[in-house]
Amino acid sequence: MYDTVSVLLEPVPANVIDCRRWKSRTIQQNEQTGERRWKRTLNDPTVRLTLLDDTRLNVEGSLPKALQGHNYVDLHPDQVPAAAAVMDRRVRELLGVELPSVLEMQPWRVDYCANIHQAEERHVAELLARYRDLEMPHKGKPVRGQSGSLSWARGGIRPKLYSKYIETGGELAAYGVLRYEVGVFRKREFLKLVGKDRGSAISLAEVLNEGVRAKVLGRYEGALGRLILSERELSDAEWTARFVGYFGPKRAMQLMGFCLMWAVTGRPTLAHVVKDPLFVGISRATIYRFIKDMTAWRDHEAQLEGRTDLEPIEAIAARLAESRRLLAA
Repeated sequence: MYDTVSVLLEPVPANVIDCRRWKSRTIQQNEQTGERRWKRTLNDPTVRLTLLDDTRLNVEGSLPKALQGHNYVDLHPDQVPAAAAVMDRRVRELLGVELPSVLEMQPWRVDYCANIHQAEERHVAELLARYRDLEMPHKGKPVRGQSGSLSWARGGIRPKLYSKYIETGGELAAYGVLRYEVGVFRKREFLKLVGKDRGSAISLAEVLNEGVRAKVLGRYEGALGRLILSERELSDAEWTARFVGYFGPKRAMQLMGFCLMWAVTGRPTLAHVVKDPLFVGISRATIYRFIKDMTAWRDHEAQLEGRTDLEPIEAIAARLAESRRLLAA
């Protein structure tokens, strides 16, 4: 699912600059250099338009809200073109000017989301309480909002957790929904995600696909453990049984034990594991064999389920560690 998108059009056509429909103008002055910068804005329930220094046009809005009137129900990927068309039409109506589609403009921000459904709203609060002191690499601990939301706001890619029920002011359809949201900001982050060189052109359409979404949400699955994996239709018992059937009981238990030891040490990524072996006596050869086996299992599962997006090994290991702990209990 995708929620808020923000795009830039540069250069701006003269008929947009000369448009008399702009509602307000704000001037900002740099106290050190004396440089003055200004912007004009035009807000609407569907889109927010900002003209920056007569050189860039920023268009921002929520794709699901544009199409559905709300954003607490997932937007199917096939609905993205229709949602973008609604935004395009509203921009045209507000400015009275024909512009390229927002899908053709340069992405500046995209919120990639996943709704995690809980039986009761109190379970959402319990999950938020569990993660309120979670320290993520390079991001530190989360900033807590008044509604209990958690945001790791450092850097160009920013994960967030919050109650959709509280955020919507008590909308019944959002009851028990924990929203996992990762915002990507700035052009350079999008270029990295799609493997393009710095300075290359990129459009919003290139970053609105399930491959990019899975990559973005998957960045923090290792830190958040099984939280995001709870979206899967396959139950833990079935998934674990399939894992044991693939490797056989002995090797499966070895791998699950390794995952549990990894979880206990708190090392966040495979790179940390390779650099610093988990315990004295565990060789790097053992770690490389673990990586080889886990990669084979991940590829097997993706092929079986017909998926092109590949989960991070960290996320699979976190789920296996939990399965091993439950088996031990």
